[in-house]
Amino acid sequence: MPRAPRPAPPAPEGTLLGLPFDWRRPTLARARARLWQPGGPLLTPKVFGWGYGLNLAHPAGVPLLLAIAATVTLALLAR
Repeated sequence: MPRAPRPAPPAPEGTLLGLPFDWRRPTLARARARLWQPGGPLLTPKVFGWGYGLNLAHPAGVPLLLAIAATVTLALLAR
């Protein structure tokens, strides 16, 4: 009896529930392209995983990153 064909593997990149995902191995070129986009949007697809990351070339990118880091640090110190 012949075997049923195997289903195709899932795509390594795309969108799920409206959020981008990329399961390919991260590369330096892709990290640069996604984390540093002068003139691009504040949120860019993550280099690896599901969701969005910060565009550090955006005028609000670095201040937002520092605010998040300060909030997490203060929350940990307040324990």
